[in-house]
Amino acid sequence: MKQRFLLLLLFVCALACDSANPVAPTGTILSLSASPTQISLNGGTSLLTVTGFKPDGNPLNPGTQITLSTDIGVLSSTLVETNGSGRATAILTSDGTPGVAMISARPASGTGGEGTGAMATVQIGQTDTTRPQLTVTASPSTVGLGERATVTAVARNADGSLFGAGGSVLLRTDLGFFDTSGSCSSGSNSVTLTTSSASEARTFLCAGQQPGTANITGTFGASAEATATVTIENQRPSLIINANPNIISPLETSQITIIARDENDVPLGAGFQIQLLASFGQLDPETPTTDQDGRATATFDPNDEFGDAVIQAFLGSSEVVSVTVTVNPEVVSVQFVTLPGSINVENQTLRLVARALNSRNEGVSSVIAVYTAVLEMGGNRIGEFQLPSGDSSDGSVVTGNDGTAPIDLVLEEVDLMAGNDILVTVTVSTESGSVTSPEGRIRVN
Repeated sequence: MKQRFLLLLLFVCALACDSANPVAPTGTILSLSASPTQISLNGGTSLLTVTGFKPDGNPLNPGTQITLSTDIGVLSSTLVETNGSGRATAILTSDGTPGVAMISARPASGTGGEGTGAMATVQIGQTDTTRPQLTVTASPSTVGLGERATVTAVARNADGSLFGAGGSVLLRTDLGFFDTSGSCSSGSNSVTLTTSSASEARTFLCAGQQPGTANITGTFGASAEATATVTIENQRPSLIINANPNIISPLETSQITIIARDENDVPLGAGFQIQLLASFGQLDPETPTTDQDGRATATFDPNDEFGDAVIQAFLGSSEVVSVTVTVNPEVVSVQFVTLPGSINVENQTLRLVARALNSRNEGVSSVIAVYTAVLEMGGNRIGEFQLPSGDSSDGSVVTGNDGTAPIDLVLEEVDLMAGNDILVTVTVSTESGSVTSPEGRIRVN
């Protein structure tokens, strides 16, 4: 009887030992692969295959358990068993979380030793280098109630090249509505557009009758979301702009004043930022803020440039207003050459011509050039005389359009003799100082 009990116990133990899962031996080597290695963001799947080998190179025994884990996505099973070839499989499914899934595999039991684990990665969703691209712009970016803005979407491939025709672009807005006809009689807050051969898709955002900021979002396939905004104003402001003074030199400044009013000609009040632009020079600040009277000011500095500077101003959906500041060039040199360099005593008149020049070597008009003549005899200066001699002129001439100032040197009533020299200089005075020409010498024969 006792002998039969021992035999039964041995039989049960044998059955239990045969049903237990094999243990991965120390030194087990695992490999893990994923196919495909990139899946879509919502519901994409990848087949994971883990293969195990014993230290002697033979496959793991059938039924050896392998533990799988991942940091994102969902595994069909976290515990798998090898088949007769030492392989086991599981499915990774995306759950809407984008990124790189790090999947690891390790023996479920046994020491395994170092190096027994294996890892694989699966890209869930697109990356910046693989997803298509979309840009969305709106013009104008500020409109009044009942007005519209043109919304343009441009679709590109992942490498930045234009996608071309036939692409599907989805646009949404949280204020106003889209109307592809532009009539703004009706529409919806979302629209699907098809790109043209130029990779563009266009529609109109109609402001409706509710002020605020319209946030426009767009997607193109798996692209990142592109955005644009349109400010819808309750009313269209009007601006008045002036410059004081409106004629300056390159070294001077002009004060720009903007007055902002609503449609009822009432000052807008404080806190509105006016946008200013200048064709050259510098504005400080470029975005002045209105005071309680709807007035904003800025300083225009030509930065040593000259010409007609056009200053533009706008506020939101207002019309652009402008004012011109004329920057007159400064005289930096006076050119004067005596041609001919001599005159006979018998001659009565000699025409002298000076030219006022700016920094670009261009003639400066409407400035006064004053001629001064000195008589020299034997190297000694014996006094000045009036130009033109015998006339009421004080020797001053206003330069013409080309910057020249001609004057006649009249020898009549001047006691001259052969061998005398007449030394002539021309001075032009400006607000920043005086500029005098080099001295010209005229020999009296």
